Formats: sequence, structure tokens, C-alpha cells
Amino acid sequence: MRTLINISFALISLTITAQNLVTNPSFEDYLECPFSTAALNNQVVDWFSWQETPDFFHECSNQLEGFAGVPNNAWGSQLAVLGAAYAGFGTYTFSDPEIREYMASPLSSPLTVGTDYYIMFFTSWYDGGLEIESLCATNHIGLRFFENPNYGQSNPFEADNFAHLDYSEVLTDSTNWTLVDGWFTADQAYDWVALGNFFDSTNTEIEIFNEEDRCFGFYYIENVCVATDPLFCEQLLSNGKALLKEEINVFPNPTSKYVTIKSTENVIHGVELASQLGKIVFQQENTPAREVSIDVSNFAKGLYVIKVYGDNYLFTTKLLIE
Repeated sequence: MRTLINISFALISLTITAQNLVTNPSFEDYLECPFSTAALNNQVVDWFSWQETPDFFHECSNQLEGFAGVPNNAWGSQLAVLGAAYAGFGTYTFSDPEIREYMASPLSSPLTVGTDYYIMFFTSWYDGGLEIESLCATNHIGLRFFENPNYGQSNPFEADNFAHLDYSEVLTDSTNWTLVDGWFTADQAYDWVALGNFFDSTNTEIEIFNEEDRCFGFYYIENVCVATDPLFCEQLLSNGKALLKEEINVFPNPTSKYVTIKSTENVIHGVELASQLGKIVFQQENTPAREVSIDVSNFAKGLYVIKVYGDNYLFTTKLLIE
């Protein structure tokens, strides 16, 4: 089932490149498999660093026993929304509160002044990883347009408290991907898009989740889209569409006996349960249904990943078995 989804996604991505002005929206095009996390600037096609070292994660790194794998990496564990890759950046660091990581990409064509554009990206908070004792969350995971910029690692961009699309609340969901989207009327012929925390420490809210006076804010990023019609961004996710947590309910969670997967709007065709190391422990294809129950009483205690498949979507979330 996953093979069919990946093939469909690959075919669709070829047909919508012109509509989505972000040419490598989910970081699937790369030069070499990352071993260390800080590889976005050197390895991801059409993406560049404008300050510090944004990260690149890919399933291929799982074979290298490095720190940049999917789902497991140095910052924690998260599945890709689609495909095999995603990126990430730091929004705050205790050692220098003004340090940020910015990732930027040239648009396939400049924005047209006066035209309305739908813009979106998916983001997820990291769950600790090797930095579990330095865990913190922030607000201001944002997107911003630029016209003829000259920023780079040798000329870093500095936070100036403005973004065209901004998640203004502290984001602490490390289980699900959060969709950040909105509309923007172009007031300049912007030809680059960048993502990061564009606000300085005075204007950044921080929530610390450890006992020490130190922390890193870090967020994964997936599926960046800039288009004149939301349909072009929806096509990016179709036949493998990522659903929001409100559309698929997994309960109870945690559980020790049974778990139920219930869809509010979409038919369920299959369910897969895997360990954090990626080992599949349960797989079921079923006749179309809106509710599926699984007996997990014989599985080892721990954190698992559930994948739910349908006609035109792939939903993922984490499940704790006690």
C-alpha cells in the first residue's frame, strides 16, 4: 500500500511543480545522504542557510547509523508527512538568545504585485532526542518573502520582528504535524521565501520543559507551498495526504489493551503499527470502514507509531502502550 502512495505522490509532484512556486517543497531532492544533522545548506537542492546550520533529515541516513534519520534523529522521533525527508531549524538557544537558524529557497518565479497567494507549511516540535535535558518550545515559527536578498552564512539575516506568515503561539505538539497557512497579497515582486523565527528574544515567548536554566527551541518543517490556488497545495498532499489530528481520532492513548482508530470524514483502508526503530509489529488491510480496533495487550510496553491509510491520505501519530 505504501508503494502505491509513494508512486502516486511522485507522479503528482512532477505535474504541480509549476503551480507551487517552491521547487523542492518537501526536501526530497538532495545531493548526498546526510550523516550529521546540519546538512541542509550543502545537500538539499534549492535550499540554503541564512544563519547557522538548519538541519536535513532523510530515511537514507538510517543505514548510516548517523544522527539525521527519519523517523529517529538527534532531536527526537518524527515521521515524514510524506515521502522520506524533512528539514528543521532552531528558534532559540540558551547560549545566545539572539541566534536563529533560517532556511531559504528561490521561488520558481517572482510573486506578482497585487495577486493573492495561499501559503502554507507543516511544522512539528521536537521531542528531545539527545537534547532531552535542554527541551524548550517557542512561538514564532514563520515564513517570510524577500526580493533580491543577499543573505547567506557569510552575511546572516538578523531577526527584525516581522513575518508574512507566523505561528504566534508557543507550539508544543511533538506528536502531530501542525499546518500553518494563510493568504498573502503580494506588495513586492518577492523572489525568495525563508522560514525560521524572525523575532528577537525580547519578542519570543519561551516555555522550558527541564529543570536546568538552558534550552533549545527546535522545529521540524515539511511541505512548504506558495500558490495562487490552495488546490495546488492540496495536490502536493493528495494520494498521500496528511490529515490533521481532528480528522482521525486514536483512543485511548496511552492504552494497555485496545486502541481504536476512528475517522470522522475519511474511509480507513489499512492500519500499520511500528516501533520507534521502524519495525512493523502489526499490519492490517481491511474493507473500507470508519472505525478500526486493535488488540495491543500482547505488545511490549513503549512508544509506537501508527499509520492509517485511505484512498487519498496517509495519517501518522504516536501511541503509548503501557
